[in-house]
Amino acid sequence: MLSSCAVGPRITKKNIQRYDTVRVMVAKGELLNVSVDGKYEVKDLSSGKQTAGGSSLSEQLSSNAAGINFRKKDYPQGVEIVPEKVTKINNNTYKGAMRIIKDTDGKPIAVNLVDMEPYLASVLGSELSGSSPLEALKAQAVVSRTFAYNRKGAHAKKLYDMDNTTNNQVYRGDMKENSTGLEAVKQTKGLILTYGEEIADVPFCANCGGYTENVEDVWGGVKKYLKAVPCYWDRNKSHSEWTIEITKAEIEKALQEHDVKINGVKKINTDENSRTGRVMQVEIVQAVLQAALLAPPETGLVVPSCRMRRGHPWLAARRLWPALLALAPPATLRDFLKAYQSQIHYLPVETETVLQDLDTPAEYDRFRAAANQPPGGSPDDLD
Repeated sequence: MLSSCAVGPRITKKNIQRYDTVRVMVAKGELLNVSVDGKYEVKDLSSGKQTAGGSSLSEQLSSNAAGINFRKKDYPQGVEIVPEKVTKINNNTYKGAMRIIKDTDGKPIAVNLVDMEPYLASVLGSELSGSSPLEALKAQAVVSRTFAYNRKGAHAKKLYDMDNTTNNQVYRGDMKENSTGLEAVKQTKGLILTYGEEIADVPFCANCGGYTENVEDVWGGVKKYLKAVPCYWDRNKSHSEWTIEITKAEIEKALQEHDVKINGVKKINTDENSRTGRVMQVEIVQAVLQAALLAPPETGLVVPSCRMRRGHPWLAARRLWPALLALAPPATLRDFLKAYQSQIHYLPVETETVLQDLDTPAEYDRFRAAANQPPGGSPDDLD
């Protein structure tokens, strides 16, 4: 799981008890199969009044332009099912109330309103094995509780606080509870991690590959307590290294979905790495090519710039190649740029790497080696 905190209501140690109910999106689809084995009530979220009830429930709920359709009646704001015990959604059972509402794309979603401690018991059973040592489960309970409170403050104005996947924390309902996890939650009840008076931001993952990462190199922003450190236990584990293959067409589609106008992917280079060796920037060559494709016809040169300083690489129109190749001492590339100043299109970028003065392949190799060096030495030195 990897995630970051958005801006929301300020939750502190003093007001944290106001946020003990967690809203978790547990299902989404064209149709939602909902059942309750036992007594239940159904509330109209528009009026807050009870609209149905009984000793058992088994329904398919859908959405339309008028709202959520439940038993052939449309509810503009959706409905809330309050079971005596649990509600079943897609073969998982959940404690607490279950809201069926429309997501921003119009599809119906199920949002579980559950108290923090029962939620955590399921998270521990979903994220870790019940056979894990009690102290490990207690540590995860504190982290997961902190994570949940942090996300609760981040998304209070949205339809839900978190989903039930690795986008946030895995949550599979009360069937994932186990005695060891319940004991870990009980022994850590109310415990969270803080930094000063603020609830700490505590993203976590199954395996960091042997080295964690500076938060500013992942999501931006700076947090003094989220710094890259070696993690000896994750090295050489089954998920410490992995490979994914992405086709050219998939890359182009993803760029287009994010409103990046391109005429096909020409080339992708790893332009900058973090101090732990992970790739941070791949867009410079692509950005220059994209700028050239979209530039006016009179453009002869596309030049990246950072902090009002000219950088590399340049892209020169074919019609300028003869003049470029004809340069002879004492003329320099500065003279060439000066001669064609009116045809330059400057492309502002945030990557300071474009300002590096690298004149030979050897200088380039030395720069790449230094950029890939983690703090305190190579990851291979962590034995």
